[in-house]
Amino acid sequence: MGRIREVLDTPVLDEVDVLVCGGGMTGFPAALAAARNGASTILLESEGSLGGTATAGLMSGYAPYFGDGLGSQIVGGIIIEFTERLEGEDALPADAFTSSGGHCKLQFDPDVFKRVAMDMVREAGVEVILNGHARSPLMEDGQVLGVSFQTRMGGFAIRAKTTVDATGDGSIAAWAEAPFEEASDSTATLMYRICNVDLDRTAEAMSSRMPEREAADFLDWYDRHGTLSVVIQSDLPDIYGEAVSSGDFPADPKDDDGFDMQGVHGLAGKGFAYVFGPRVRGSCLDPRQTSRQEMDAYDRIPQQMRLTRRVPGLERSFVVQVAPSLGVRASRYVTCEYGMTSQDIAEGSRFPDAVGQGCRYLPWLEARQRFKGKVYQIPYRALVPREVKGLLIGGRSVSRGNVRNMVNCAVMGEACGTAAAISAWRNESPEEIPVPLLQRRLTEQGAILGL
Repeated sequence: MGRIREVLDTPVLDEVDVLVCGGGMTGFPAALAAARNGASTILLESEGSLGGTATAGLMSGYAPYFGDGLGSQIVGGIIIEFTERLEGEDALPADAFTSSGGHCKLQFDPDVFKRVAMDMVREAGVEVILNGHARSPLMEDGQVLGVSFQTRMGGFAIRAKTTVDATGDGSIAAWAEAPFEEASDSTATLMYRICNVDLDRTAEAMSSRMPEREAADFLDWYDRHGTLSVVIQSDLPDIYGEAVSSGDFPADPKDDDGFDMQGVHGLAGKGFAYVFGPRVRGSCLDPRQTSRQEMDAYDRIPQQMRLTRRVPGLERSFVVQVAPSLGVRASRYVTCEYGMTSQDIAEGSRFPDAVGQGCRYLPWLEARQRFKGKVYQIPYRALVPREVKGLLIGGRSVSRGNVRNMVNCAVMGEACGTAAAISAWRNESPEEIPVPLLQRRLTEQGAILGL
């Protein structure tokens, strides 16, 4: 492959205390926390809205890891505030969240999600730049001093005392030459929305295949929460088998993560639902591979719809929107001062520099009951990339230990934004700030650290 050398003369658009790159479930809480702590803050987002995978990826539901399954709330702060704001906008199922750590799967309207996230950051005084694609970090002696980015008008730069990498891909960290490992065999999903659905009939079909007691509990849960998730292959195996026998759908095995290929979820009475669409595997960084993956995924949607239309309540459904971008599970793992592992999560590891907590327990997934009460802490060191100064990172790229769920991302984002503000006003690199000061500020903001 040949190479070219570029010489750029880039105008500096602004100079701020904190620059957050990426406006997804990590980025907008980070920007919000930084601004609320007095830092002048710019949020740079490559899409035309905030939310990242939750909105542009149509991953319109997050597993609410707010509690430990034993009645104790383990997460607080911005993610709770945001969830309550969504609930107030009628964008969540009824009784979706309770202070005791409700575990109802939170399926939301992505368009309301965008607006609420935007309202919250603007209320805090964050300047938002949409459709701005980060290009490279501004470096001096191993320290990130901001980022250059590309817009329709051309290239610009923003100088910042502290930068937060919330890109999900660890792009800023990687381009700043922080050590990282590529997730070369990751998976991504192309989500899409279908209309003309009747989830009441779908719920009845699911319950008719359950034992009587289980069916009664299921329908009671559905009536109370008004939200439904169905994996066709496992919840409606007879319908799936008929589709395979007729040649409408291939006999696809489960993927390596153990999840069936196709699921549908939505809110009752809305008339639409979201489909966990085709899953693709390979590098989520290589431009040629990702382009092929996305085109291949589009080709498989009609096949999936032939199966979907066999489900009661979905017989007359049709596709009205395909996600603008793939929902990527992993692309890079940036090496931080501490790398969380699957063992940390399974064993509920505790850390003196904790800046948040997580738990994998979900009552509707029996396979995960073993995590009930297993609360783990997220250490500040896991957000500090090695060999680079002036930079913090949160989100799916910080660990192979599967801390990428949206609630964890928001917890990490709030910690990053708060630390970035402290770093800026103390004129210290993020790895130098006093952790007890950070923990005190997070606690004052409502975060639950478990200390």
